[in-house]
Amino acid sequence: MKKKWSLLAIMIIMIGVVGTAISAYALERLPINSLAPLFKAPIGVDEKQYNHDPEPRLKDNKGKVGQESKAKLEFHVPAEKLPEGVKRLEEKLLTWSEYQKSVNDKSKDREIADDREVWIVKTYYPQYNHVRFGTINDAIITRIYDAETGKYLGYDLTTKDPNELKNSSPMRDLSDLANAMGNSK
Repeated sequence: MKKKWSLLAIMIIMIGVVGTAISAYALERLPINSLAPLFKAPIGVDEKQYNHDPEPRLKDNKGKVGQESKAKLEFHVPAEKLPEGVKRLEEKLLTWSEYQKSVNDKSKDREIADDREVWIVKTYYPQYNHVRFGTINDAIITRIYDAETGKYLGYDLTTKDPNELKNSSPMRDLSDLANAMGNSK
């Protein structure tokens, strides 16, 4: 009897694993817009009038922003004013899609247009004090700024030692995106 229950449990687990793998495989190959019908409109909004694929709030501005826009970045500390031991690794003007490719992010951002220009400021810290993770050795903070408005959009946190972070994926904080969107209209 015990053997039957064990065999049944193993079969149920196997079916679950195979079903999950097939679903993940199929979803990965679907275009993002094909998922829109799966999501319902908010309560009280007519489904026929609900836009499942809205225009990004931070629209394309490729070629409209130049190097001089770096001077107005919010909370940006120039390389020459960094504390001792902290090193600026790079400052680049990229489109949002170029940045996403550089960090292997394949998701579609509905708030930021692919051709929106952003400043990417990468800085090395021998020791970085993070609210969630505590002190992180050899941290690399990549800050992201909207190039047109100068608003801070968020950051990626990586380290040379993957065990240094409890969460191995890059942490992105786009909490200030609402302010940037409000100033970009």
